[in-house]
Amino acid sequence: MIRWKNVLAVLGMAALPVAVPIAAPTASAASADNGAVGRLFAGTAQVELGEHFAGEAVLAGLVGTNAADLRDAIAGETYEHTSMYPGFAAQAVKDNCTVAADLFTEIAGDEGDHAAAYTTALRSLTDPTVKVPVPPKVDPVEITPSGTACPGTQTQNNRLDAMHGEAFAYAKYTAYATQADRTGKSAVERLFAGTSQVELREHFACEAVLAGLVGTDSANLRDAIAGETYEHTTMYPGFAAQAVKDNCTVASDLFTEIAGDEGDHAVAFTTALRSLTDPTVKVPAPPKADPVEITPSGPACPGTQTQNNLLDAMHGEASAYAKYTAYATQADRTGKS
Repeated sequence: MIRWKNVLAVLGMAALPVAVPIAAPTASAASADNGAVGRLFAGTAQVELGEHFAGEAVLAGLVGTNAADLRDAIAGETYEHTSMYPGFAAQAVKDNCTVAADLFTEIAGDEGDHAAAYTTALRSLTDPTVKVPVPPKVDPVEITPSGTACPGTQTQNNRLDAMHGEAFAYAKYTAYATQADRTGKSAVERLFAGTSQVELREHFACEAVLAGLVGTDSANLRDAIAGETYEHTTMYPGFAAQAVKDNCTVASDLFTEIAGDEGDHAVAFTTALRSLTDPTVKVPAPPKADPVEITPSGPACPGTQTQNNLLDAMHGEASAYAKYTAYATQADRTGKS
């Protein structure tokens, strides 16, 4: 669990009496939101996760059998426990960023616990005497506006990489949980679902506060515009061109379609930014998600650069979902209607 009051004290912030989670917004939750900017961010977040990430996940062959999914989770959590987070913590010490070193060390411990729980769950699939561990309890953290804890250091870059990883883990484990539920493995489903919430609402959230992810509504909109514009004009068109070279038409078509969506998102966010200073400009309605079911599949283009690009794109879409969810919460907080 995250000892977040200690982190807040180091940053000179007031401790929160009650932590408010950045729970995944449902369509009904988004529609009940009072802020138009918040609705736009929340609706776009759902497209990034439910359509873009999900479509890419199917082509990438993300979901397999429960055993395969658990082995993948064990490998990822073990790497973060033994290598990634300890390395990030050591770098934070070199950067004289104690608050980040402490956070990375704590998260490394959590990931070790996750790996152990997943290992036991894997054994349970072939040994009925082994019980699947109960899911970890979430100690949610509110992502409020903050400055960067250690600007201009490698630790800042590491935090951003870690946030991408945690957001991806959330999205991936959510898909694995759905597959476990689909196959009647309810205890495995609960373990994946509970762990996914820790990755998003504790790990990602803590790293986001230290990274200064959330700012004013105008700053958040500018960040979103820059990201969506890059994906619309550069990243996805490049991925589509590579998919053509790899003779992977299905991926090229998907990347091209997503590029168009991202362009629409950039336009909507640009209009929303204008609305903050011009009361005659209305915030656009949020896009409607057309969810894709992530079912077990093989990679569409194995052994190609396109396969790697699918994985990179999935990380980006999961990160956008987590980020826009935080931005939506901030817009609600400021009452941007």
